[in-house]
Amino acid sequence: MEIVSLNRCRLLVAWARTTRAGKQPTLEAIGGGGVGTLRVNVGPVMEDLCRRGVFREDGGVYRTAVDLFATWLTETGFARLVSDQLGDELAEARRQREDAAYVQAAEIVDLTDRWELYQGRSVTPEDVRGWLEQVESHVDQRMLFKLLQNVRFIRDIEVREMFVRAQDWMRSRLSVPVRKSRAQRRDDILVCYADGGGKSGAYYAALYAKANDISGDNVRALGKVAEDVGSWEKGKQLGVVIVDDIVGTGRTMLENLEALAGVQGGRRVGVDVPLSVVAVCGTSEGERRLRSYLQKSMPSADLEVCEQLMERHFAFGDGIGLWETEDEKHAAKSLVTGLGVRIQRRKPLGYGDQGLLVTFARNCPNNSLPILHGSGKGRTPWRALFPRSKA
Repeated sequence: MEIVSLNRCRLLVAWARTTRAGKQPTLEAIGGGGVGTLRVNVGPVMEDLCRRGVFREDGGVYRTAVDLFATWLTETGFARLVSDQLGDELAEARRQREDAAYVQAAEIVDLTDRWELYQGRSVTPEDVRGWLEQVESHVDQRMLFKLLQNVRFIRDIEVREMFVRAQDWMRSRLSVPVRKSRAQRRDDILVCYADGGGKSGAYYAALYAKANDISGDNVRALGKVAEDVGSWEKGKQLGVVIVDDIVGTGRTMLENLEALAGVQGGRRVGVDVPLSVVAVCGTSEGERRLRSYLQKSMPSADLEVCEQLMERHFAFGDGIGLWETEDEKHAAKSLVTGLGVRIQRRKPLGYGDQGLLVTFARNCPNNSLPILHGSGKGRTPWRALFPRSKA
């Protein structure tokens, strides 16, 4: 008899939940709106309640026989039934979800084995466990772990190979210089970086030059390029390459290109002098923005995004992405946003709210989730797994 009463209670809760969601209370809808997985055969229980005059069926839709009962059930009764009758069951279901969600040591080891050194040090299983345990719930830890499983960790050896392929466009624009020795490097290409001298752009510009046998003396800050082009020996061929690690929104690079195009006099970069903009990786949004500008304003320029970031590289893109259900995606976004506020109050999902899951061996870009690279202070500090270098 106790089981029968419990099944009736489950069905009433499921019916109320379905109605609250604004759905027609059909057997199918009620069966999908129960407590967790509704452990009851909806049809027979509903048939029994209809026979007792509690519900009535009209074209496959089940309504309460008394309208006042429907109001009570969806408003006050729902909470009472869940609390009084199903409280223990819900608590047990939560305990089971917590147990099932626990991230096992073997999973963490398997993940960290796929990563190489970050800023010259290993990211150990202990580091990952400590990062996860900054949230208490195993369910929350599992969601954070899913994010880590989908982080694109880009190694320097991959970047070097990308840069060799990216040089093809510039090679097609310039004649091959005559080398007098194997040690000689190209001096007809300027390789530029847009950020500060100690940041990622400068590092990858130097790596690009090395990968393509370009003189290290030709690596320089973008702000000096116009001056260098203007003083270049007349009649001597010249090409310019701008290197960056990532094109996120594309706005920062666009500002740099507009500033470069605004310099008047002499040979113009991207018009008279071939220009190649090379990014290790990028989003389709950023790529579209830059290509549109180059096509209109710099006819002798090309954009090479070595790796296009896909849906799985966004924590919370337009689709369901890496999550099993929309509910899980919304729960994860709420969790990550709440944690991100502790690190970057105005941009809890990263620059441009892109929420990227990308890191390089040298640094983690600010387009990625702040919980990956940022640290929070105060009463509830946050420790980054891939601390971002500010230099």
